[in-house]
Amino acid sequence: MLCAQIGTPSQNHKLTSGDEDVIRKSLFNCWHTELVLRLPTKTPDLIRYANHWSPVQAYYAIYLCLRAYLRSSGDGVADTHATTLRTISSQLEQRNLLLPFWSVVCSGGSGDANLKNVEYRNLPPGITVRMISSLSTPRVEDFWHWLAMMLRTTRSRNLKSKLEDKNTRKKYATKGGKPRQSYNATQRKEVCASIPATSIFDFFYRLRIRSNYEDADAFLLGSLSDADATVFHRALALVTSCTLFNLERLTAYRLGKTKMDDIVEAFLNADRHGRGLETVSARKQFWI
Repeated sequence: MLCAQIGTPSQNHKLTSGDEDVIRKSLFNCWHTELVLRLPTKTPDLIRYANHWSPVQAYYAIYLCLRAYLRSSGDGVADTHATTLRTISSQLEQRNLLLPFWSVVCSGGSGDANLKNVEYRNLPPGITVRMISSLSTPRVEDFWHWLAMMLRTTRSRNLKSKLEDKNTRKKYATKGGKPRQSYNATQRKEVCASIPATSIFDFFYRLRIRSNYEDADAFLLGSLSDADATVFHRALALVTSCTLFNLERLTAYRLGKTKMDDIVEAFLNADRHGRGLETVSARKQFWI
C-alpha cells in the first residue's frame, strides 16, 4: 500500500552489460556489508565494541546501494560521496521517489547556527514542523518534528564545515585578498543557499564521519549501558535494511525484475551460511 503512494519508474532498456556488471558488484558489496553490520547480534557481548564501526558499515551499505540505483537509472555521476549525496537530494526535491520518511528534505536557511527559515519538502499532508527540545522525551506523535530537527542539525553541521573550508574562505576573501575568517549575515546565507538539500542520506554520512573520525570513543566509552548499546545497534541495523529496501525496489524497476532476481540468487548461492535469508532474501518479495 505504501509503495503505491510513490512513483514506479519504468525499466531502463539502455543499460549495457558493463552497467549491469557495475550494478551487480555494488549490490554484492552492499549486501555483504549489511551482513557484517548484523553479525554482532549473534554475539551480544560484542555489540558495545561493534558500535564504534557499525555506523560506518551502515553508511557504506547504503552508499553502495545508492550507487547501484543511480547506475540503473543511467545516471553516470562520479563515484564520490559528495556527488552521490547531491544527486539523490536533487532527485528527492524533484519528485516523489521514496517512501515518506526517506523522501523528506530540508533546504535553505538563514545561515545562522540554528538555521532559521529552512524549508521542508515531502512531509505528509497536515504536518507543520515545530521546534522541540533535544532533551525532551521522544514520543511517536512527535516523530516528524524529530526528523526535521535531525535534518536541520545535519544541515547546520554541513554549513559549519562549508564555512571553515579553505575554498569558501578564499571565495569570500577580504578586501586585502586574505582568506576570510568570519562572515556577515548575507555571506552566511549565500553559503547556506549553495548547500544541496539535506536528506536522510546526509545524516547517515554525518553519523559515519562522527564514528570514523571525530568522536569514536563515544560509541565505546560513552555513557550508554549495554542494553542501550544493543538498542542502538538493532535500530541502526533495522533502519539500514529499510533504507536498502527503498533503493533496491527502485533498482529492480530500472534493471528489470528478472535480472535483479538473478543477482540476488547469485549472492545467496555464494552465501554458504544463509545469512542473506534474513536480509535481502526477505525483502525481495516486496520490491515489485
